[in-house]
Amino acid sequence: MKIVISNQRFDYNLGVRLLKSKYRECPEWIDLQDIWDDIEPMTFKEVAKSFTNVEERRVAIGCIGITSIANEINPVLVKSETLKKQTTWVKPDGELFTKNFDDTYELYKVKKEDLLEGTQRGWGFDDVYFLKFKDTSTDREYMLWIDR
Repeated sequence: MKIVISNQRFDYNLGVRLLKSKYRECPEWIDLQDIWDDIEPMTFKEVAKSFTNVEERRVAIGCIGITSIANEINPVLVKSETLKKQTTWVKPDGELFTKNFDDTYELYKVKKEDLLEGTQRGWGFDDVYFLKFKDTSTDREYMLWIDR
C-alpha cells in the first residue's frame, strides 16, 4: 500500500511516519486515529538515510519542518542580523499604506557528522552552514544551505 503526500508516493510505513511528523495531532481527514499515538515521527537523519530520490526527500523534509531539523542537527549560531525595512502595501479597498518591519537573518554552523550521520553522503569539508530567515510576507521559515 502507498500513501501520496504532495504528489509523491511513499511506502505506507514511511508515509504514516511523515504524516505524524507533519501534523503531530491526527487531522480528521486522515483515517489513522486508531493507531496515531503508536506512530513514531520521522527524523531528519532517517530521511537522509531513507530517501535517495530528491523529490521524495524534498517532501519528507517539508513534513519534518525547519524547526525540528534545526533542533536535531545541533546548529551553532554564528551571526544574527536584523534589518529594519519599510514597504508599501495595498489594502483590499485600494488604499496604500506603509508597513515597517524587522527582517532577521541568522547564520548557523553545523558539524558534518551531525548533519550526515549514518549516510554515505558527504562534502569535502568539515562544517556546513545555513542561513535561517522568514519570508516576511507569509511568515514561512526557510533554511538556505550555503557554501563557505
